[in-house]
Amino acid sequence: MNYNLDSVMKVIVLITFVLTVINFFYLQKVKDNTSLDEKSGWSSRVSTQLSPYFTFVASNAMGTVLIACSQDDKVLVSTDSGTTWVDQELAPHQYMSVASDDTGTILAAVAFDSYSTGVIYVKRNGVWAEKRTGGGFSCVSMSDAGDFIYVSQMQSPTGGLSGSILKSTDYGDTWTSVDINAPYNSLFRVVCSKDGQNVYAAFALISPEGVYKSLDFGATFNFVSFPGVSQPLLLTSVSTLATNQTGKYVLAGGFPFMFPQTDGIMSSSDFGTAYNKVFEGPIAAVASDDSGKFLIAVTTESIILSSDFGVTWTTYTPKNFNFSDEYKYAGNLSGCASSRDGKKLVVVSTGGNIFTFSR
Repeated sequence: MNYNLDSVMKVIVLITFVLTVINFFYLQKVKDNTSLDEKSGWSSRVSTQLSPYFTFVASNAMGTVLIACSQDDKVLVSTDSGTTWVDQELAPHQYMSVASDDTGTILAAVAFDSYSTGVIYVKRNGVWAEKRTGGGFSCVSMSDAGDFIYVSQMQSPTGGLSGSILKSTDYGDTWTSVDINAPYNSLFRVVCSKDGQNVYAAFALISPEGVYKSLDFGATFNFVSFPGVSQPLLLTSVSTLATNQTGKYVLAGGFPFMFPQTDGIMSSSDFGTAYNKVFEGPIAAVASDDSGKFLIAVTTESIILSSDFGVTWTTYTPKNFNFSDEYKYAGNLSGCASSRDGKKLVVVSTGGNIFTFSR
C-alpha cells in the first residue's frame, strides 16, 4: 500500500491539531454526570493569561511539582500543586509533551514544529538546556531518576515519516535512535516504567491499531494488537498512553478520527501482552497512579476517574469555563496527570483552564 508523502505530511499536521481542538459536534453533546466544582474536590486554576492552549501536563511523584506545555510557545511549571504557575521562558515552539522525574527537579519538554525545527529541552540542576534539534518530536517520557529519557518522533530530520524512538541514558546528554520497524511509520506516543525498562509506543496515521512494547530498555519491540479492530487503519487513534510504576498495567486511550470502533480505553494488566476495553468514548489523555488501580482520563469535555483498575468510572464535567473570546472554540480537555499515590490530580484544557484535585 503506497501513500503520497506530501499528503501524509498534511495529515500529520491535521492530527496534531485535532488532538487539541475538539470537533465541533462533540462540544454539542451533554452528558448526565456530576458538576465539577469545589464541593466535588476539584479546584479551578484558570491560567489563560499564561497560556490559552495547553496540550500536555505531567507531575512529579508527590504531585507538588507540575509541568504543562502549550502549542502557543509556552512551558509552565508549578511548585505548589498547581496553585501558581511560572513561565519557563523557553524559545517559542509548538510544545507537544512534557515529563518529570520523581522529585520534579529534572524536567523535559519536546516540540514538534516541523521536521527541521523540532527541539528537546531538559532541565537539570536548575538550568534548561537544548539537548537536540531537528525532527518532529511528539512525546517524551522519563524514568524516576531522570536518567532514562524516551522521545517519540513523528518526522525524521529529513522530513520523512519516522518510526523511531530517541533514547538517552544520561539525562539527555547523548541520544541513540531505536527503530521499531513498524510497517507504517509515524510514531506519536511513548511511555516508560519508572525504572525505564518497560517501554510502550503507539503510532498515528496509517498503522496497526495496537501498542508496541519493549521489556528490555527499548532494545527490541514487539507489536500487540487490540482485539476486534481491523488493521491497518487510516488515522488510527491511539492518542494517549500511560503505565503504572512497574509497567505491568498499560492504558491506551483512543480518539475516533475516522473509525468509531477505535475510541475508548484499552487496558492491559500483563505488561502489554493482551488488552481489553474498559471505557467507551473518545479519550484525549489518560494517567495512572503507581499501583495501576487509581486512574484518571479526560474525554474532550469530561474528566473520568476509576479506583478499581478501570472496572467502574465516575464522570465530572467542568462548568463555567473562563475562556478568552479568541479561544472559546478550543475549550476541550487535553491532558491529565496523577501523583504517585493517585491522590493529587491535574487536568488541562486547550481553553487555558487548569483543574486540580485532592482525594
